[in-house]
Amino acid sequence: SWILALTSGLDMVAEGARPASTATEDPAVEERRGPAKHDGAAPSATMSSPDVNAKIQDYQQLRAELAQLIDNRQTMVTQVNETGMVKQELDVIEPGAAVYKLIGPVLIPQSHEDAVQNVDTRLTYIKAELEKVDKLIEEKEGQIQSLQEEIMTAQREMAMKAKEEAEAVAQEAIAA
Repeated sequence: SWILALTSGLDMVAEGARPASTATEDPAVEERRGPAKHDGAAPSATMSSPDVNAKIQDYQQLRAELAQLIDNRQTMVTQVNETGMVKQELDVIEPGAAVYKLIGPVLIPQSHEDAVQNVDTRLTYIKAELEKVDKLIEEKEGQIQSLQEEIMTAQREMAMKAKEEAEAVAQEAIAA
């Protein structure tokens, strides 16, 4: 995703590699500048690259959970529509008419009143579950939005830190 693409360039900077903007193809310049200075520590940004990567993994996990919730919601919407059509059909037929319920490969006779009651109960249950899933979807979307903002802020901070370090290296090269 786009967040991973943004992070991959920042990871190089966080690991001590020279940013592309300060790299040159002239070996003489590289020789005067000397090897890249790297003490093994990550830059002192608010969040390190591993922290951002962990947040990105959390973000991807939340997105997967959201996708599953949306699939569940769609299944429930289909069930509500099908059960609603059954209710409409039961409302059209007159009380006392023969009603059959398909259980496996067998049609079982059922009273009209029992069928209406069962369909109403099922419809109420599915609608209640649908409301629960809608709330969970809303919560996941909020968590995703919050995490996305945290990741973007951390990436901006890391980019600014990398830019400052690159400018410092450039100033050192000019001074030398």
